[in-house]
Amino acid sequence: MMLGFTVLTGRAFCASLTSLSCVVSRRFYLAKRKRFFKNVGIVKSEGKFEVCLDQRKLKTPLGNHFTVPNEALAVAVATEWDAQLKEINQHEMHLETICARKRDMMLGFTVLTGRAFCASLTSLSCVVSRRFYPAKRKRFFKNVGIVKSEGKFEVCLDQRKLKTPLGNHFTVPNEALAVAVATEWDAQLKEINQHEMHLTTLCNTVLDNPSHKTEESLAAEILEFLESDTVWHGVKLDTWSDLASSSLPEETSSAFLRHLLSYSLWGLTGLLYATESLKSAVLCMAAVSRVVDVDQAVSLSRLETEFQTSRWGSVEWAHDLDREQLRSRVAAALLFVQLTGESSSTVHKATAAKA
Repeated sequence: MMLGFTVLTGRAFCASLTSLSCVVSRRFYLAKRKRFFKNVGIVKSEGKFEVCLDQRKLKTPLGNHFTVPNEALAVAVATEWDAQLKEINQHEMHLETICARKRDMMLGFTVLTGRAFCASLTSLSCVVSRRFYPAKRKRFFKNVGIVKSEGKFEVCLDQRKLKTPLGNHFTVPNEALAVAVATEWDAQLKEINQHEMHLTTLCNTVLDNPSHKTEESLAAEILEFLESDTVWHGVKLDTWSDLASSSLPEETSSAFLRHLLSYSLWGLTGLLYATESLKSAVLCMAAVSRVVDVDQAVSLSRLETEFQTSRWGSVEWAHDLDREQLRSRVAAALLFVQLTGESSSTVHKATAAKA
């Protein structure tokens, strides 16, 4: 922006006296808009309700009239807009985003990565919007398989070998993990839901290692959870009056750290993922050691939430979805730790000689 570029929706526009040139970039930076209105209201028009910012009626990113079917939803969207104080944080306005997306798609637009393409017999017009809706990738392969190469295993989508987001070859240390990742990809039917492919994500994290994590740094991150772990049933704790919790005994921390460092980089990545999901290092290690199963670990990590929902009620689509997503993440992390701790080689034991 210091060079005179105004970056909007993946494009950088450079104005000159004679022309308007467009430079397409692979990433973008959206500047927040200041609040440009004083009052928010709703009006009824032709049986539907619209939201007004001062005297201007709200429109969708593609320029369509923003209309909702009932007054309650209109009030909720208006409340979202009125809650924006100095700057407009559109990523926090979920109701408005859902309504706008529904409205634009109802009018025959296909929304793809910040652009709406409207096909006609003579031309393909492109409308650049201020926000975007990432479209899910459709399944582009028929068969999924695995191959062994240089002692490691790779996943193949048809004839193409799978790669990581940074372009590295997707290789895993043993056949069992490769089969599990291949199963994840084969389970994608019409669309690829990458947010549900936890094993693939964990493998990509290890292979790309964008944060340059080491075994020591991963173990230290897990150890931080132990300092303030809330799951200490039946353990006598020291009392304190400060805001910060008391530190663990040095022997406990050292023993736990030594145990963590017995895992490889792959195993520690899975342990950290499970610990962050459960918010408890104790529950993570208990689940890995099979003292508790996945359902028990998830239930224990949600004690406070379960108590509050039993007292005040639950939001059916929200709390249930959170619980199932947590169970999915924890199960994938534990499976990842187990699979990365196993070797694909077969050991043949010699038969003992008869006396």
